[in-house]
Parts: sequence; C-alpha cells; structure tokens
Amino acid sequence: MEERKVLNRQKQLNQQVAEIFHAQGITKFRLTALGNSISSGFSFLRTIKPLLLRNESIQGIMQVQGIDYETFTFARAQNNCDEHINDWLNSNIKIAEIYRRNRADYGNSELSMREYPEAELDKYFPQNPENNIGLKDVVFESCDDLANVIVYNGATGSFLDIWTRNGKIKYHLMYGVNRDITSIQAILNQIQNNNRIGGANTQIYLCGAPDILGFKVTNLINSKLKRISKLYANTTYVPSVKAKGLYRRLPANKDEKIGWGVDIHHDELEYLKLNNNILEAIVQNYLANHALIELDRILFHLNNTNEFTNPAAKNSEIDPDILVLLYDKCYNVLGDEESQSIFNQRLREYLRERGPHDFFYVNYKTLTESPAKVYKHNY
Repeated sequence: MEERKVLNRQKQLNQQVAEIFHAQGITKFRLTALGNSISSGFSFLRTIKPLLLRNESIQGIMQVQGIDYETFTFARAQNNCDEHINDWLNSNIKIAEIYRRNRADYGNSELSMREYPEAELDKYFPQNPENNIGLKDVVFESCDDLANVIVYNGATGSFLDIWTRNGKIKYHLMYGVNRDITSIQAILNQIQNNNRIGGANTQIYLCGAPDILGFKVTNLINSKLKRISKLYANTTYVPSVKAKGLYRRLPANKDEKIGWGVDIHHDELEYLKLNNNILEAIVQNYLANHALIELDRILFHLNNTNEFTNPAAKNSEIDPDILVLLYDKCYNVLGDEESQSIFNQRLREYLRERGPHDFFYVNYKTLTESPAKVYKHNY
C-alpha cells in the first residue's frame, strides 16, 4: 500500500518536472548520479539497482512532453571517497571504466562487496556501453534546450575508509567527513566555474546521508552539506530519507542465506522515496536555480571588468541597464510567486556569502539590501 502511494507520487512529480521543462523550451533532460554507494543504488541485503533507474516512469512521461531523457551513473559502492570522485571529474573518466569497477564491486573476488547475478550486471553495467561518454563531457555540456542535472551523494567515503581500512584512531570521528567535504566543494566549485565561463547551466542536487532509524545520527554530515549547498548558485540540498537499518535479506544467489541483517544503505522503498525527494527538490528549485545561475554569471563577469576599469562601482548604485539585463535573464524565468520567493531568499543568502569574494566591484550590498530590484524593477 505504501509502495503504491510512493509510486503514484513519483509519477506526479515526474509530470511536474516535465511540465516545468516543457514551459522552458527544454527538449533534453540529462539526469546523472554521481558519488558513493547510495548513488550507485547498492545494498548489502536487498536489491542492487542504480538509484536513478529505480524511477521507472520518468522516461515515458518526459517523452509525452517531447523531452528526450537520458541518465548516467558515475558512482560505485566502494573506493568512493570524494577525492576520488573529484579525480574522476578531472580525468574525464569514461562510463565504461565506471561500469568495469562496478562489475568488480559485485563479482566473486576477495575485493568484491557482494556477488550479484551476471544478467543483472550486464543490464546495469554493460561491458561495452553504446555511449562511452566521459564524466566531464556529461557535466560540462552547454546547450540552451538541455536540462543538465547532477544528483550527488557523498561525504561518507573517507569516514568509512578510516573505520574499515585501519585508519588512524584519532581520525575515526569527523576527520573523514571533513576530508570529503573539502573535495565536494572542489567539485561544486569546478562545475560552477564552468557555468560562469563556459556558459553551461548545470545544476547539482546534493543529497543528505541516510537518516539511520530516524535518530538523526547523520546530522553532523547533513548540516555541513546544507551549509555548502548555499555557497553555489547551482546547488540545492536534498533532504535525507529515513533508513530502517535492519532489513530482511533478499538473496542474490543460492549461497546467500535468508535472514535479517544490518545495513546503512536503503531498501527498495527507501530508494524510491529518495528519488521522490530529488524530484521535489527539482520542482521547487529548478527555476530559481536557473535564474541565480544567470545572475551569478552576469555579476561575475561585470565584477571582473569593473575591478580594473571601473573600481568606483563598488560604492555606486548598480547600473539601471544592468538591472534591466538581470530582469531579462532572471525574472522572465521565474513563472510563479513561489519560485520568485525562493529566488529572493537564495539571492540574499548567496550574495552575503559570495559578495566579498566575487562581487565586491558591483556593489553587491545594493542587491543584498533590496533583492526586489533584481526582478521587480519597473521599466
């Protein structure tokens, strides 16, 4: 009964996303899972299936709206500290290599995490994928009619490495989390910089770590993820899903015994709920994020110009012509009051965080004190 309710809600959310994209002239939607075992859809006890492939109704719904849908999984169940994920991005790792590593994770060697049926591996991680695209190519592509969205799960790899691979005892608490946060910020910064300079509009939906038993034990991680999500114009935090922690084993082969066990990963229903949280975040934030990306790009380039040609602009009212440009680029994207309100709040927070570093020479305080000037100016 609960699963049916979750699936019905998923279809509704898919429809809402499709309608938002259609209204914006989007003809292609790319959804990419990046990061750790949650993005890979791993489970020690239940079904292994990539996170985004668990949303089985999205492609058909997009097609009805004339939108081509594609999805990629650049994630694996182990060796997934965020420094490694940053390396994947920098080296433009190919999807075939990611699939090769996943097949090793689910094989029968001493290094494997869990053996899984060959037919399932061939379905989700084929040895010769038709489109052997690179991660950087996926993330950095720029096209006006493309909605390019990254779903990122991270901030746990280094912590688990230290606990399970004989790390230093003094590092067993928050050292690993902080190590991963540093690399996550490097990834977010690189993608935002490409949006600014390369003209892309890639958005990132940064997921909270599973809430084990509802005890909020991962709040120390998730509070950090919430914090850094506010530092980037293209990034939104996605609330975590409660995980039961104790699951009945679903044998993947004849050697696995039936019984109960502990797992920090989700079961089938919880993964569906996480997909719904991601979709809800897209519905609520996509338009506001798109507007903020546009504003960030304009102000970034204006600030760099003013620093050497018009440094006095740091003490002046923002040029009315710039306000018109901001209006055209941002306000016209925001079709409803809810999106405008989210944009308003995001703008204040973002300029206060970024202003001293990135926007000093455009008198960002003017926009901070009166964000309405950006999208409610009277022309």
